[in-house]
Amino acid sequence: MTAVLKICLTVSLLWGCFSGFCQKNETYHELEQAAYRNEDLMRSMGDSLIAIDQKKHQAKVFLEYANHFYYLDQFEPADSMYKLTIQYAQEHGDKLNENKARVRRAILLRDLNRLDESYTQLSYLEKRFKEEGDYYNRIDAINSMGHIKFDQYQPDSGLFYYRKALDLAIENNSSFQRAYILNNIGLFELDEGMMDEALQDFKEAYKYAVESREIRLESTLATNIGLMFMRLDSLSEAVKHFNMLLVSAKEANAPVPLGTAYINLGTVHIEKADYRAAQLYYDSALTQMRISDDSLLICKMYNAIGNLQTKKGQYQQTLMYADSALGVASRFGVLRDEMLAHLLMSNAWDSLRSSDSALYHYRMYKSLSDSLRDLGKEEVIAEMQAKYELKDKETELIRAKAENEVLKKDQEINAIQRRNYLFGFIFLIIVLLALGYIIYQRIIRKQKEQFAQTLIKNIEEERGRIARDLHDDVGQTLSMLKNRIESQKNQDQDEILTESLSSVINQTREISRNLYPNYLRKVSIEVALETLFSKIEDTTEMTCSLESEQIDRMISEDQKMHLYRIVQELTNNTLKHSQGNALKLMISTSKNDIKFTYLDNGSGFKSKQDLSGIGLMSIKERVSLMNGSVTMTSNKPTGIKVQIKFNGKPV
Repeated sequence: MTAVLKICLTVSLLWGCFSGFCQKNETYHELEQAAYRNEDLMRSMGDSLIAIDQKKHQAKVFLEYANHFYYLDQFEPADSMYKLTIQYAQEHGDKLNENKARVRRAILLRDLNRLDESYTQLSYLEKRFKEEGDYYNRIDAINSMGHIKFDQYQPDSGLFYYRKALDLAIENNSSFQRAYILNNIGLFELDEGMMDEALQDFKEAYKYAVESREIRLESTLATNIGLMFMRLDSLSEAVKHFNMLLVSAKEANAPVPLGTAYINLGTVHIEKADYRAAQLYYDSALTQMRISDDSLLICKMYNAIGNLQTKKGQYQQTLMYADSALGVASRFGVLRDEMLAHLLMSNAWDSLRSSDSALYHYRMYKSLSDSLRDLGKEEVIAEMQAKYELKDKETELIRAKAENEVLKKDQEINAIQRRNYLFGFIFLIIVLLALGYIIYQRIIRKQKEQFAQTLIKNIEEERGRIARDLHDDVGQTLSMLKNRIESQKNQDQDEILTESLSSVINQTREISRNLYPNYLRKVSIEVALETLFSKIEDTTEMTCSLESEQIDRMISEDQKMHLYRIVQELTNNTLKHSQGNALKLMISTSKNDIKFTYLDNGSGFKSKQDLSGIGLMSIKERVSLMNGSVTMTSNKPTGIKVQIKFNGKPV
């Protein structure tokens, strides 16, 4: 980019830094314009407004006074004026201008390189404006916070605040603020080399600037778009946007934007080597800058026209314009413009073969260049120091954050461990209680089994004793009595007595066999059951059926006794309660397993209570003693079905 192009870019961006503090109110438009170029005119207009209505205008007038000093980098008087603005605004209840002045004071701290303090105040003001519903100044505060983050080399944070401010501007339908924030985002994207994105944001911002009728912002954006097209070597598009700016500036009668448009168009013609057209545009630009009475812009125009005269080979004209630029730059202490003027004059004198004058101005140029380089070094050092301090703070913050994360993680781990210990302890208690309950139930069940075994054993022993007593004592006594009676046949009624005694003896023997069938030890279980069924058929009308495989060698004496007692209980139950006329017993084997199935055709079990009777309970206990299983089912009117399974001993 040529030196002239750099000058144009500087002119085009002047408004971008301060555009957030202008209003659309036409009453103040001329005052705002005067604040940029002429202090005397500004004060004259301000005094007139205050005289008309002090309460209405005083805060606004002093705000523009403060802005004037701010634009001139005179920060002390600017700060004093901002304080007075706040005071007058509070006196007259002008909340909008009070808040504007507060934001400006916070931004002024940024210009004094007190970035942290500036950011803190802006952050406080942003929250305060949010509570008050002052979206206008809130957006400016957030936008300025973005500027500070860029100053602190935190572009991601800076872009975050730009986006946040943009969202609020869209939400509140503020076209002006939407335009200048999009311009800020576009400048960031341009700096990052994101040309397409920057151009898109500049175009959108230009649309909203036109909508808001802010000619300075419109000028800035049209210039930015045109300069981007010049970078892209699309001069026709650049001219198109500069002409659009020219038309708008003429309609608004705005000298600085109009001068900027002429400068930009002249720059395009320089790129085309059309120096005659460029001269016309530059002369028009100088006229507009003189109308604006902005000495610094006039100085830059002198240098720009001087550079153009050099390109045209008109060196005397170069000397004239460069000398004018030198006078203004020296008076205002603008080293860069002063240095450029000396360089132009050195080159012009050299072309005019005046070596002494050329050497003098070159030495002045070098001296100023060295001064700027030293200033640049100081800026670089300050920048590096700021980066180092920022890095130091970032490192400290990262370390503190890491320590907090570790502490937080340790606390989480400890909490998890405590929770796990608690859950583990509760689980252990539950397991121990469950194990205790299981063990207790097993003990109870074992005790019941032992009790049942002992009870049944005692019952069988007692039955055996009673049976022996009946057989040995009562039976023998009756037999002896019978023999005596038979030996005395001559007595009356002997036959009746003998028959009675025989009946008693038979009943006694039958009771004895029922109490303890001793003959089980002498015969197989199959024979014993057949005998039992034969007696039932002889003494009742019940039909009995037995289908049995040979299992006598597969069962123990105790099992034989249990099976016999079980059949006795089942047949008694059938005879007493079933009202049936047939029963059947099937015994089968599979390897060492024995299956016992009992059926009758009676009425079955009437209720669940029938299954809990003493007789059936004794059957279950006996099956349990054989380590077997029993199922009892009742299907009305087909009777009952009892299945018993247990293991026999290997044959």
